[in-house]
Amino acid sequence: MLLKPGAFITTLSGSVGNQTIQKSKGGVQLRSKPDNVRKSSELQYRNRRFYSEIVAYWQVINESDRSLWNLVSKKPLSGFNLFVKTNFFQLSNDLPLLSSPYPVVTDPYGPELIQNGDFSDHTAWILSAGWSFQPGYVHYADTFNTSIRQPLVLAAGVSFRLAFSILFTSTYAYFKFVATGSGNLFEAPYDDFLNLAVGDYAYDVVTARVTDNFYILGSKTGGQFDLTNVSLKVIL
Repeated sequence: MLLKPGAFITTLSGSVGNQTIQKSKGGVQLRSKPDNVRKSSELQYRNRRFYSEIVAYWQVINESDRSLWNLVSKKPLSGFNLFVKTNFFQLSNDLPLLSSPYPVVTDPYGPELIQNGDFSDHTAWILSAGWSFQPGYVHYADTFNTSIRQPLVLAAGVSFRLAFSILFTSTYAYFKFVATGSGNLFEAPYDDFLNLAVGDYAYDVVTARVTDNFYILGSKTGGQFDLTNVSLKVIL
């Protein structure tokens, strides 16, 4: 709108409400103020998306997990705020959202201690008479009460996860685990001969004594058998 100054008002300037007075070639005009629209940055969009995703996830986790967040949070930070803060870090680093404040232990065992436990070749193991290597397993012929072994230093009183597989047996596999000096390697109930059929086996065992070799002693009381996938890991 074009404004014309009069005899008493010779100059017009300033703003009234949403209108502002501007000078132009045609004279003094009354125009609407421009709206300053602030553009959101990519970081702001990302943060909003992360927050929405985290809030939605809070709604679907179970009540026991929400209680854990409330339990471990310290004032003035609430359990929800700690959940948001933690998971914002997760998403910012391309990590999965956490439903619990306590990390999930995916593998409760230490590294593998047995070398060549699948008998992919004949390395690492020392075979006595009555035992023979085959690609992928070791065969016990039940002709002698003899052992296979590999050098391995173990302390007494340590908990391990012991695992192995019996692929074949003519009757049943009869063997036990022995320490250097012929003493039983593990405490009861795994301190005697195992009497097993074909299958996969895993036991939580505790070493009964110190040893510098890991022995598997076969007995001709049983039959022939094929053994593979021998594994020993410390329980963390």
